[in-house]
Amino acid sequence: MSLRLWLVYAAANWPATRFVGKVRPPPCSRPLFIPFSHRPVDRRVSLPVAQADDDVWFDALRLISMLQAAEASLQRRRCSSGSSGVGRGGTPFIVWGVHERWHWDSRRHLPTAPFAFGMGLGRPEWRTGPCQSVQTTDSSWNAIRRVGPFFFPKGPLFFLSLPLSEQLLSSEPLRREWNRTEAAASERAAHGGRRRGEGKGLMAWEDVFMGYLLSKYATGDGLVALHLGPTFYTEGFAPHPPYGGARRSTLVMHSKAKVPSHLFSMDRWAKRQGGCTPETHLACKPHRSCAKANWQWCEYRTGNESVACPTSVVTWAAMK
Repeated sequence: MSLRLWLVYAAANWPATRFVGKVRPPPCSRPLFIPFSHRPVDRRVSLPVAQADDDVWFDALRLISMLQAAEASLQRRRCSSGSSGVGRGGTPFIVWGVHERWHWDSRRHLPTAPFAFGMGLGRPEWRTGPCQSVQTTDSSWNAIRRVGPFFFPKGPLFFLSLPLSEQLLSSEPLRREWNRTEAAASERAAHGGRRRGEGKGLMAWEDVFMGYLLSKYATGDGLVALHLGPTFYTEGFAPHPPYGGARRSTLVMHSKAKVPSHLFSMDRWAKRQGGCTPETHLACKPHRSCAKANWQWCEYRTGNESVACPTSVVTWAAMK
């Protein structure tokens, strides 16, 4: 519920912004984003606006720069291909962040297998067909209605183009489904999430549910999901795949272990070394959503390692 309320609040109060999202502010720094707070609202703000929480470090200036560059690059692609624009000023509808792929059980209103990291670009073992709705059973032999695969933007950080957020919020069928899902979550909470096959039934799953809604209800020309990948995102200092290890190019660190000292260490090291953004290009492939809409699934690709902006993992010892 908090995510829906935030999207409604942001659209109403910052109509000049181009992106609205969910991020979590770095420690000991003043975010350039407008958090959900009691400060006076300035409706002229055009910077990205975001709801804030507390277990992520990010480089705010570089993040804003990459959002703006991504929008410009994707708009140039659309112009060169002759595609008509959507949204305000003909801009693409963008979902920007760290993406993974999952399925949704529309009967129990929970994620269900199979799951895959990343967008699956260039990875044959992760390629799947278009989104489908299938009546089947899960590993505990519960009857489920499995919908997917679809991408979803991971909860620690993601942004939507404001017109895309507004399109979703204006859908009456979407609102009815969101209400049913919230009611199911409340009912699970009342039973302690202990029913057979529910697994992590008390988790909010707002990010996975957002991916499901995007695949089922987002329509139009120019829909793009843009994935950051390990060059820019990490979940800890240990170099374990897919998102382990810090780099000078790291833009976002999510402390999945909830260790505040890791965020402070990343903040100090990044300020000492200076973050950098390597030269990148976007690799994209088409995807057909649950709503039969044509999406582009894209990810950042880097070239060879450069002295100016190395992207190799830095050891924990070297960061001290």
